[in-house]
Amino acid sequence: MEHIKAGWQAIHLAHDLGAPRIRVFGNDIPEGSDPDVVAVQVGKALRALAPEAERHGVDVLLELHGDFNDWRLTREAVRFANHRAVGVVYNCDNRDVIQGSVATVFHEMKAWIRHVHFHDLRDTAYPYAELFRLLAADGYSGFLSMEVSMEGDVAHNLHEQAEAFYRLKAQAETAQPA
Repeated sequence: MEHIKAGWQAIHLAHDLGAPRIRVFGNDIPEGSDPDVVAVQVGKALRALAPEAERHGVDVLLELHGDFNDWRLTREAVRFANHRAVGVVYNCDNRDVIQGSVATVFHEMKAWIRHVHFHDLRDTAYPYAELFRLLAADGYSGFLSMEVSMEGDVAHNLHEQAEAFYRLKAQAETAQPA
């Protein structure tokens, strides 16, 4: 119950600050626990938060993170919650890449994606160009954020990230539909 109370506090703070979303984490499945049972427990917690969130105009977003980066667990939790105030933060992780593509995971999760959390956009190991095309084709209008190293020349690093972002965005917007 303490996590639910903390969630309610975060919802109230978000509302007071005019923030339209909070993010929450399922994160790690306790050793020896059934992942599907834990996903339902997380879904119950989301369902408990959702009415309060909706009353305050705030969405509760479960981030694909930790063990819950397994999109099947996150999907199970948000399906169980079954509330319009519940969505996901898509976390651009290499575990989402299936045979070189993120399309499978994206299509399974797109109904709930309201925030996309990028990492280093210069990283060619992750198919950012494909993700940007999928987002553009889907008419995505949610939030975007980026988490990158701030080591070295920070201004140069941020400049390169911005260039990569605008290049990927432009390429996605001009891509022919598949």
